[in-house]
Amino acid sequence: MKEFLRRIGLVETLTLELNIPSSVFMHNLKNIVEEAPSGLLDVFNSTKLVYKGKVDYNTFSFRRKRAKFQRNFELVSITGRTEGKDNKTYIDAEISCNKYFYGFLIFLAVLYALFFIGSILALSINSDSSKMPLLFIPFIVLHGGFMYWILHSILKHSVQKFKYDMEREFFYLTKDVN
Repeated sequence: MKEFLRRIGLVETLTLELNIPSSVFMHNLKNIVEEAPSGLLDVFNSTKLVYKGKVDYNTFSFRRKRAKFQRNFELVSITGRTEGKDNKTYIDAEISCNKYFYGFLIFLAVLYALFFIGSILALSINSDSSKMPLLFIPFIVLHGGFMYWILHSILKHSVQKFKYDMEREFFYLTKDVN
């Protein structure tokens, strides 16, 4: 399943080499990630930190927090690990969509399939085609395909944008901000 998601662009791999010791990088990363479980009430949190998740000694997992009045909340999270060698930090991370959104896509697929099968059964039971035109079935297929294309495009763009943002954020963490 991961390989399929990787092929369609909903999972990306981020591999970086940074010129900073791993311990300093992880300390800087802890300073920008709020250590708390994420929930629906992220909007009302008073901290100014942008990310919410968990940062350990050499692993991390976080996502962007929801902001007030933000219409498109972040659907993407990053999970990865760091390794330090010769005063350099090597990051290997995976950027993917929220696992709950995959459940929503499966629910949508089942809903469209049931509606499609129901309309075929209704056509086969009713021999009078004037009640339900035969053009209704291709409309369901086109509508379902279009809806999946829109969702896929939004998710793929979110993953690519988050990958770009994380490359910039990780590079910024290497700079001395005193």
